[in-house]
Amino acid sequence: GSPSFRGAGGISVPLASALSIRNGEPVVLGIRPEHLRLSDDQGIPVTVAVVEPTGSEVQLIGRTAGGEEIVANFRERHSFT
Repeated sequence: GSPSFRGAGGISVPLASALSIRNGEPVVLGIRPEHLRLSDDQGIPVTVAVVEPTGSEVQLIGRTAGGEEIVANFRERHSFT
């Protein structure tokens, strides 16, 4: 099958097939905070810990069910309740 990153808590992210990694080899996945977006129907469930308005952006810090920290930056205003 296609390569994918599988993290704790059921996180699964498809990877480019051109990567030269072996099945089961540990990797580190980095995602730019400004490239994340909100979605109701797909994605990684996150429990929000901090919402920080920083002027032109809003920074969100949260944790996945597996305990990984997620940081996201949004230019749009959102209501996190």
